[in-house]
Amino acid sequence: TRIAINLNIGNLYYASDQYLLSLDFFKKAFESAKKLERKNFIAHANALMCRTYLALGDMFKAVKNAQLAAEYMSEIDNAPGRQINLLNFK
Repeated sequence: TRIAINLNIGNLYYASDQYLLSLDFFKKAFESAKKLERKNFIAHANALMCRTYLALGDMFKAVKNAQLAAEYMSEIDNAPGRQINLLNFK
């Protein structure tokens, strides 16, 4: 799906320390997931944005995204997205 592709591209940019570019793709994934009401992907995108904001040193935005990820994860009963580890940072 478009959501997964954007998350994967964002992860590639993150892995090469291009954090601002990775954020662009995580935000695209988030917007698509929100539009389609895919809570597992909304949670996943927010967790990845949290990690990226931490890498950029923006604690306020990192905490905000971590809270949103946790909120959506609490609404997921049994999905692969439930296994996201919010503290799995670089």
